[in-house]
Amino acid sequence: MSTNLALVNTDFKPEHHTLEDTLFELAKYGEPMLCGYPDGWVVWLEVFVTGEGVAFKVRSGRKLKTPNDAAVQCYTRLVSAINQIKETE
Repeated sequence: MSTNLALVNTDFKPEHHTLEDTLFELAKYGEPMLCGYPDGWVVWLEVFVTGEGVAFKVRSGRKLKTPNDAAVQCYTRLVSAINQIKETE
C-alpha cells in the first residue's frame, strides 16, 4: 500500500469517529494492525509514500485502554510523521 502526500485528509479527526472509521482512514496509508494484550491495545501500520522513496512504520503505545484509543494515537502519530516529511520537501 502506498500513499501520495497530497492526498492526506486533513479534515479527518479520529477522536470524533468510530474505531471502524479510524481503521478505514488508516488503511488509506498502509495495512493497519490492531492487537490486544493483557495490559492494553496497540495499532500499527507500515507506510510507503509514492514518489518520495520514503517508507516508515507508525505505532501507538502498547498499553492503551481501548482499541479506539490505540487507533486515535496511531493516526495522530501518522499525521505528525507526514507533516514532518512535507516540511522537508
